[in-house]
Amino acid sequence: MHNTTRSKALFWIIFLLITCFMLSLLLDIGTNIHTAIKLKKYGVETIATISEYEPQNGRVSKFWQKYTQTETRHIHAITYDGFTNNIELDHQYSLTSRIPVIYDKDDPSVVWINTIPRSTWKLIFTNMKIIGFTKGDILNILFYTGLGVVAFFILIKAYFKDDSL
Repeated sequence: MHNTTRSKALFWIIFLLITCFMLSLLLDIGTNIHTAIKLKKYGVETIATISEYEPQNGRVSKFWQKYTQTETRHIHAITYDGFTNNIELDHQYSLTSRIPVIYDKDDPSVVWINTIPRSTWKLIFTNMKIIGFTKGDILNILFYTGLGVVAFFILIKAYFKDDSL
């Protein structure tokens, strides 16, 4: 009886952790898709000028590598239509460079790189930012989403197969 209680508790702890991770990941993905659709429909297209550059180094790991590495995030302060905001770009741009951006007219702090031609999917893949993943790391995001779905399925199947849980 004691072993059954421990197994049941362990099952629910693992189940809740995977569920929280999956819901967080799906919420981030959904937010990015919603933002892309909103920017495509109602966004203001303009040209921004880079006014500052501040590199940020961080440790990242990717599922196909056995070790972590240091990666530089290229954070730039940009000015557009009277607003100033920070944005992450794929590499260092020189000061006073000009880049196409699209921002939300109701909330100008929501600013993304504008893609030409502008499509919802291109905006998502260029600008997707998921917590815990590097910008644009679609492969890693898809891998962990798939892994979470498989783990979720296995746990549900195990729960209904084994009455002792």
